[in-house]
Amino acid sequence: GHVAHQAGELATAGVGGMPPAGDEGALRVRAVAERARRAAEDYCALLSELFDGRAEALGNSLGMDGGTVAVFTEGQIRASVVFQSAKLASHLLRAARAATGEAGWDCLVPGEVDGVRLVSVERLDPSDPIIAALTAGDPAVLLVSGADGDEEVSTCGPGVAGILLCHALPHLSHLALRARQAGVPLVAIEDPELVAHAQGLERQGTGRVRFVAQPSNVSLDASEGGGGGGGGG
Repeated sequence: GHVAHQAGELATAGVGGMPPAGDEGALRVRAVAERARRAAEDYCALLSELFDGRAEALGNSLGMDGGTVAVFTEGQIRASVVFQSAKLASHLLRAARAATGEAGWDCLVPGEVDGVRLVSVERLDPSDPIIAALTAGDPAVLLVSGADGDEEVSTCGPGVAGILLCHALPHLSHLALRARQAGVPLVAIEDPELVAHAQGLERQGTGRVRFVAQPSNVSLDASEGGGGGGGGG
């Protein structure tokens, strides 16, 4: 209700009862869209808390297929208007960032890791030898070229310290939900120059990186003393 009220006020806050223009308008749109998307994520977290355990228990007692039971809650999320609202909020945020010239990072799951390797993979596939070789003692942030959004995180093991995806991803996709549950920082890179920056760090191959993923601050740089460098977000 509070977010809807703010959106209603914003829609007529400009000259002649129109939405505000310019940087001020873009910043106000971003603020409302961030609140809307955060509300959608909180709602989905509540659904997961309410249904996941109960659905598994009921499904097992009825002898249902494990895969069907595992995605029950996600199906409820995708069928709701909240899922579409979150997608709309993401589009608004992308437009607001473009209007204000902000860096093209999109933080899907917040977190921070420092002193870990950055390795490049084509897909988030647990059978990939690079991913399979990661361990909790020697973890890495994965720079992933492509993902459908249906990938799992937990099956990739404890060596995945963070994920940088080289394209946009819905905040309520299966991958984002699973990364949130696993506590693995996840950022989508929507700017080709930032993708090139990340690939440049990865190609250095000798240093460690510091990866910060927060809604208002995303950065990827060489770790202190890790060699190399570059501009983050």
